[in-house]
Amino acid sequence: MIFLLLACQPEVEPSETWLNNRAYLHATNASGQEALRLCGQITEQELKGECVWFSAKKMASQRQDSRQMCNAAPTETWKQACFFDVIDSLGMTGVQADQACAQTGEFQERCMIHAILREEDQYTHLYPEGKESEMMDAIRQRMEKLGVVKFTEEPIHQILTARVMARRFEARWRQNRGFVFSERICNGVPEQVCSDAYRIAIKQIGKGKLPNPCRLPVTTNSVEAVGLPIWSEGVEESVQKAWKSLCRASYGPQKPPDHASSIRANPVP
Repeated sequence: MIFLLLACQPEVEPSETWLNNRAYLHATNASGQEALRLCGQITEQELKGECVWFSAKKMASQRQDSRQMCNAAPTETWKQACFFDVIDSLGMTGVQADQACAQTGEFQERCMIHAILREEDQYTHLYPEGKESEMMDAIRQRMEKLGVVKFTEEPIHQILTARVMARRFEARWRQNRGFVFSERICNGVPEQVCSDAYRIAIKQIGKGKLPNPCRLPVTTNSVEAVGLPIWSEGVEESVQKAWKSLCRASYGPQKPPDHASSIRANPVP
């Protein structure tokens, strides 16, 4: 009798949410057109967008240009995000990146920034030491030409220049540990770029190693004592600005103590 009653019970239809989640799960284990077919079964817009984005990015990670898959995304935002991540995964650079990033809408600036950072080695060879200001102008003009007018909010032309300067300084310092970070290295670039170059070099060389305690102004003696590069008097202001940022990483969000506050806290008997 019990089995008869159970057999007569109506089947419970799976919920729409369950069906959507099942289609998404199957799509993550599929690829290409089969993945898109499964994504197309999803009725919830955000989940469908994520499904298309994931499937296209997965193909791109296998070195396949899957930008066409992004057209199946249900909204323009998901489509643009999909294009951006596929371009990033493929590692596009140069003219190819310029053209591809134009399809990414609100992500175009970030797309171009990533592409230009991938071209660091190319810029290093194109603009030898002493030509850093020309390199900075070339990157800025490229961004302007592409219509990415907000680059000043994240000045990639300055950031990349500082990275190249830091790499060059590090290479010379490792050959000669007495090599000093000087105004010659910063010749022709803004103070912020000079400061960033020293900060990046210290992070690359030190791998987290800092003077202890890290107090401002940082002295060349305390830096030399932990085996890090020192600097000349001509770049003192730029370097202290860099150390302010580096010490903050050690002290957290609070302002690093300067020399005067240190004396007040620990008066000489």
